[in-house]
Amino acid sequence: MIFSLIFLTVCTLMQLYISWRIHTTLHLWQNNHQHWLWWSSGALWGLFALCWLLHSQVFILHHWSEWFWSQWLGMLFLLFMPLLLVDLATLFGLVLRRVQRLMLTAALLVSLVLCVIATIQGTRAPVITRYDVTVTTLPEHLDGLTLVAASDLHLGPILDTHWLEQRLQQVRGLSPDIVVLVGDIFETNGDEAGEFIDRFKTLQVPLGVWGVSGNHEYYGRNKLPLFEKAGIQRLQNNWQQIVPGLIIAGVDDLTVAHRRGQLDNFVESALNGRPHGATILLSHTPWQINQAVANNADIIISGHTHNGQIWPFNYLVERQYPYIQGHYPLGSSHLFVGRGTGTWGPRMRLWQPAEILHIVLHAAKNETVADTESTPR
Repeated sequence: MIFSLIFLTVCTLMQLYISWRIHTTLHLWQNNHQHWLWWSSGALWGLFALCWLLHSQVFILHHWSEWFWSQWLGMLFLLFMPLLLVDLATLFGLVLRRVQRLMLTAALLVSLVLCVIATIQGTRAPVITRYDVTVTTLPEHLDGLTLVAASDLHLGPILDTHWLEQRLQQVRGLSPDIVVLVGDIFETNGDEAGEFIDRFKTLQVPLGVWGVSGNHEYYGRNKLPLFEKAGIQRLQNNWQQIVPGLIIAGVDDLTVAHRRGQLDNFVESALNGRPHGATILLSHTPWQINQAVANNADIIISGHTHNGQIWPFNYLVERQYPYIQGHYPLGSSHLFVGRGTGTWGPRMRLWQPAEILHIVLHAAKNETVADTESTPR
């Protein structure tokens, strides 16, 4: 409830500022009052607030309601930033007064263009980012092992079963030996969850589908039971030996543990006592990386950050998550932080394309191949 109050307060202030700036800009150009703007703005805000407050409820217009509040949230940010930058540059009209109205008009046009670009990029299929890495502890008979990782699917009213089926087809096209899902898989556990479960059950992988919880699995009703129902083997601060010489470990979401004041040495505990072999560690939030490296995790896979999802949020996110996206060689360990396969909130991405990780493991006798990135065919 406190979060909703803060969230709506911030969004209200942003919308008031945007409406005021649009009103003054139009007034400067047309020299009359634009009362319709305030009525329209008030109606949009009321609809946005109502949809947000109902977003955890299921009703006949649930899918439309979720889409509306999330898209409007993205548009608020993209409208707010360029206008604010102009006001900061002109000290709210104290300097550059003669060109201020032209700059504000240009900012409005730029904002609208960015909204269109972000929506187009947010609805594109995720790119497939391939990495070939050498793992010194990988047995020779596992050379060429193919791992596919997806994170932050946020399956629910917006990213529906049709979208999930398209992603599963992308995964199948890579012929993986093992698939890992790195948290924030389910955004809902309502009636539509059964359809997601049925889709996941069609994914057949030689060494299984493995996953860990993300913070969104704990929001609203507990979504953790959906993992087992969907055939996803959930790792909960423990490890499993998939085959001799290959271990997979995973931790519950560190963000949730931190907010509850229960953050401990989860990573160290999850890796403790495992047999010798190549170790894959799954952690939704890219924290406790030093512990993972100190405990000789060979491959560490995280998500959560979305790399900000909408530029320039990535600069803010990076302050809390130094490992924000991409491949980080850390001694003999390799950390991969995915940008997320889906989106949270607005179906928008700006210069931060969604992705699926395609990681090929090579035994030490083989040379590491350069990282490459490609779009799905």
